Order: sequence, then structure tokens, then C-alpha cells
Amino acid sequence: MIIRIYFLLGLLLLLNACGGGGGSSTSTTGFSQSYTTSASAGELLTYSINTAALTYSYTVTKSSYGCDVSTAACHSGSGTLVKNSDGTYSPSQSPTSKIFAAQNGLIAGNIVISLNGVNQTVPIFGVSNPITTITGLAGTYNSMSLQCTGKTYGLMTGCQTSYGTVSIATNGTFTSCNGANIAATPHTCTSTITGSIASLGNGTFQFQATTPAGAATNYFLAFTAPNGQVVGVVDFNDATVFGYGQSILSTSQSAAIADIAGTYVWNTDYGTSGTVTLNSTGTTSSGCATNLNSPWTGIATITGACNTGTGYGILAGNGVYVYTNPTTPSKPAYYELGLRIQ
Repeated sequence: MIIRIYFLLGLLLLLNACGGGGGSSTSTTGFSQSYTTSASAGELLTYSINTAALTYSYTVTKSSYGCDVSTAACHSGSGTLVKNSDGTYSPSQSPTSKIFAAQNGLIAGNIVISLNGVNQTVPIFGVSNPITTITGLAGTYNSMSLQCTGKTYGLMTGCQTSYGTVSIATNGTFTSCNGANIAATPHTCTSTITGSIASLGNGTFQFQATTPAGAATNYFLAFTAPNGQVVGVVDFNDATVFGYGQSILSTSQSAAIADIAGTYVWNTDYGTSGTVTLNSTGTTSSGCATNLNSPWTGIATITGACNTGTGYGILAGNGVYVYTNPTTPSKPAYYELGLRIQ
């Protein structure tokens, strides 16, 4: 777990260098903001935070578990916040979790939600000012995903993580390439899916596979960082093709480790949270080494004493990172999200 944390930190640092996602965009007197948000269990929700009043609330709008029904017990939640010394907030529903929000930007954290009648701590990632046009989504993205074959979140049966690339055209068609860089010639994908993106309004898009056929509707959100890099999130609700879960995407961009050193907050799909620091030398405080732009631009590998086997992550704008490591003992579906806070 520590290993994954540090890897993520490296990613976050890189991301921050791409656009800056720390507290610099957050008002010193507090702010109130709503975010369109994806939960890694396959839920889409509206998450609101008030850092002045120290309150939060959320309402599920799309769900794999029936939480979008207004009468469902899991439909909404609210509570109070405790401000931590590192600039993060801990919600009353999950006091060991950490939330970090950038005003007019991104949010990352955890929510506690009842899935199949069992309370689960689930990482969330959201945007306050989403892209609203399909042409604004066009580009080649790196991707990091958590996908489950069934609605088993928390049990992690049939769940796996993966990394790859996604190409989106200006007409809204997309091709996903698992395990390889789709922009490279030649490239060999372990699997390929094609499909289309259509606007549902208010910055939410339908993300649906056409080959293979028979897919259900998944949902896509995206945000343009100050440097022009696009950060996206796909919310999977599809038993046929993608499964249930989440994928974080970022347009590919190279970064130098010396430019992204800092402190990051992270949350995992196993209900854990924390912070970690990446040094300008590329090492972490736990003794890991960050190898940027490997195996291709925008992907990083993490090796060393803090890691079991090899971990992988992507870099995204505005201080975002995501990290996976399928070799983590007893946690084959380990998935970590975070934002830079310093």
C-alpha cells in the first residue's frame, strides 16, 4: 500500500507540473463549489463542498446499484468536515478519509455509500467546470482503469486494473488500446474496443462501445487544465463490455521530475487514505524510484523498496494522479487516486 502511495505521489507531482492542482486555486477564506463526480464503483454523482461552513453533500445521479432512485437509502449523503493541517478535509461519514478540492477545478476524495446493502468506502474524482463539446475532447489519452465483471465492489471478485491509451476523434468516435501506446507505430494492443461519444448535456457524455456490440451506457466527464492538458474520467456501468468501475484519462504530456516535486493526498478502493512526498531527485520518502515516460510518454513505472513488483501510473493536468499495482499482496485490484496539495 505504501508503495502505491508513493508511486501516485510521483504521478501527482508530474500532473501538478502540467497545470498545478494544489491549494493555490483555493480561497483562503473558504468557498462553496459543486462538482460532477465519478465514484470508482460505477456511480455518477453531484458532490458539493463548502469549506467555509465545513459541510458537504452528494446526490447520486447515475448508478449501477439503483442509487439514482430518489427513495433509495444510498441516493444521497451529507455531513460535516474537519479541516486537516495539510489542507485536506475529513468527512464525518469517513473520518479517516481525506478530501481535497480546488475551487473552479478538480476534487478527489472518498465517500461512504451503501452498495448491495453494505457500506463501502469509495474513491471519487470530479470536475467543477467540465468540457461541454465533443470537439473539446479530441486527443490521445493515457488511461488507468479499475474494472469489475460484476457489481462486487468491496469484495473485489472479478476486478482488475489495467493501463493503456484511448484515441478520441473530433466526431466523437473513440478507440481504446489496452497495454500499449495507440499513437506509436507499430503498437500491439492486448485488446481493442471502438465506440462513440455523445453529449447528454451539462458536460456529461455517453461513452458507449460499438465493437464489441451490446454495450450499455457509460459516462464520460473531462476538464481542461490551465496548461491545456485534458483530464477525463469514464464511469463504467456496463456488464457486457467494460464492466463496472472507473477509468482516469489524461492527454499525453512529458514532464521532468524536478518540476513536479511536492506533497500529494491519495485515496484507494480498499478504503485507505494518506499523503506522500516526492523529491526533486525522483525518489520518494519510502525509497522508491520513479521512472517517468516509461513505457511511453505520460506513463510512469515505480520500482524500489516501497513497491511490490512494479506499479504504473499516469500523469494528468492540475495535479491529478492515478496508480495501480496488480502485484500488491492480497489486493489484486489496487487502485489509487489523488491530487497535489503542496
